[in-house]
Amino acid sequence: MTDWRMPAEWEPHERTWMAWPSAGYTLGDDAGAADQARGCWASVANAIARFEPVTVVVDPADVPTARAWLDEAVDIVEAPL
Repeated sequence: MTDWRMPAEWEPHERTWMAWPSAGYTLGDDAGAADQARGCWASVANAIARFEPVTVVVDPADVPTARAWLDEAVDIVEAPL
């Protein structure tokens, strides 16, 4: 049996995992708020990717949008959210 656990931020780890924001409260009430949220998520992922691997879980319908915002160094895993 595999033991799964999330290490603390300061513990050694192999990569950072994130989830791309999907429709709803995380994207705000209008297109401008959605772009601001996507920009924030992408800025964090892209910054981390300069130092370690990053994987972002993205709803299949949002992959084109996520890819437009995320650096090529960021891995995308498609999964319905």
